[in-house]
Amino acid sequence: MFKLFSLLHYLSLKLGLVDLSANFLVILVKRISKNNRRKVLVLGKPVFNEDVKGLISEGNKLDYLLLPKFFLDRYVEKYVSFHKKLNDANYWPLMANSPERAKLRKKMERVFKILLDKLNFDCILAGNFVYKSHQELFIAAKAINIPIFVIYKEGMIPPDRFHLSKERLYGTKKSFASMIFVYNEYIASMLSDAKIPGIKKNNLEIVGIPRFDLILKSEKKVSKRKSLKKIALFFFSEKNKSKYLVDSSENLEEYEKRLYEFQKWFFDYASLNKDIELIIKTKTSASELNQISKYLKNLGYKNSFNNIKVESKKTSIEVIEESDIIAGYSSTTLLEALLYGKPIIEPDLTDLEKIGSFNYFDNNANISNRIISKNSLFELLDSFKNQIKFPDNDLVKKSLKPLIYQVDGNSSRRVESKIIQFLEGSKNE
Repeated sequence: MFKLFSLLHYLSLKLGLVDLSANFLVILVKRISKNNRRKVLVLGKPVFNEDVKGLISEGNKLDYLLLPKFFLDRYVEKYVSFHKKLNDANYWPLMANSPERAKLRKKMERVFKILLDKLNFDCILAGNFVYKSHQELFIAAKAINIPIFVIYKEGMIPPDRFHLSKERLYGTKKSFASMIFVYNEYIASMLSDAKIPGIKKNNLEIVGIPRFDLILKSEKKVSKRKSLKKIALFFFSEKNKSKYLVDSSENLEEYEKRLYEFQKWFFDYASLNKDIELIIKTKTSASELNQISKYLKNLGYKNSFNNIKVESKKTSIEVIEESDIIAGYSSTTLLEALLYGKPIIEPDLTDLEKIGSFNYFDNNANISNRIISKNSLFELLDSFKNQIKFPDNDLVKKSLKPLIYQVDGNSSRRVESKIIQFLEGSKNE
């Protein structure tokens, strides 16, 4: 039925029947917790949805109604003629004085009214304050005092890079959020210092990472396997990483080359070791899937090996749980893997670091397995039992505390407590 109503939503919007499309949205909203409490409309997105699962499991004081974000994207595509040029970074520079913005806002005001009338929610919860599809909806909510909360799932970059990234990441953005929950003190400081319109110190709350609550309280135990069966490579774009980590053009080319090669080495290893399964974990977006498809084609691996598989539907947690080793770079998935007790593999780029570190763990080299060459990777994997570094639990918690605030499994409770406190305060005003 979901596919049918999704199609009906698309067709009604294509015909310009906004009210009808909004009513199909109401049908498409999924109630993911069922209690007679305050209702939260969640603008869902992968990864962020995992944070919401943490809220439901560990907070359990609010009801959540899930509306996938991509349905809102359709309105931008319908009413903005230059939507292909539009992204989260350039929304306000391009739309601020555009007559098409007034048209989009009017439509989103109507959509929001119908959603609110039919679903009767108390507030909105999103995974970012910058999404282009959210801006006019947020303005419509703010106009009638419906609170907007954001669990900011971005900003997890090495602490040494925060001061270099403020202007690059936030120079063109605005926030309409009532409160923004962030993972750590570094992110709070960066958002505050960036002087983003709508963000002040008093509407930033440091809470940790809600989805990590599920890991910290998981009873699943990691056994140190004697043999290697499955490797998970969390795929990334070397160019996307360089946008916010590399501060000069001096070593940019070498940096991107090394990241490209790092991922290629895993394909090379799997192609020579057919008893090893290589899982390439990527995001579900069309751009990500297209990117991995081109990557595989360039490497000559398209449909060539049965033991190399692309996975976009499973969550990062699911992939981590079933894998023996997790490979990636500057990603929260590596933090998740460490909390599960899984060994991680990263590229060693310390020789390219001119100003500060590219990596979460440069100050704790013993926490991960660093790879400088193809030979060093092959030797490590061939001697899995004897050479691989499994994370020490105490060292992991000590290393992760600056990144995830408190390693206590209570992030979800902190979020829900602040939301309820805000809603109660608004009610009493």
